[in-house]
Amino acid sequence: MSKERDELRHGLRNFETRAQVMEATIDEGEGCIEVVLPLLHDRNESVRWSAIRILTEVGDERAIGPLLGLLERGKNATDAHNALCAISGQDFGTDAKAWRQWLLQDPDLRATATD
Repeated sequence: MSKERDELRHGLRNFETRAQVMEATIDEGEGCIEVVLPLLHDRNESVRWSAIRILTEVGDERAIGPLLGLLERGKNATDAHNALCAISGQDFGTDAKAWRQWLLQDPDLRATATD
């Protein structure tokens, strides 16, 4: 794990620093995506939730595939669904298969399909 990702993870796990760390990460914009995406696989639900919120606020389409992976695994499904809707402008509910079909139809988004 990169030092930057480890520091971010630590800040998101701590209730007292979470909001400040999230805000600072969101302020980085698209530059934070590569560090935040792996946190969707974290065992800690608070870290996953925070990563989803950050990705939702940043709105980068590279997050669609990994968020769909969460939905398919049933991890933070409601938050992942809300993030997918916010980022994509689509709404297929929590039907992961419908989301996957939509994702694979768009050649620009297809690259995000692997999780």
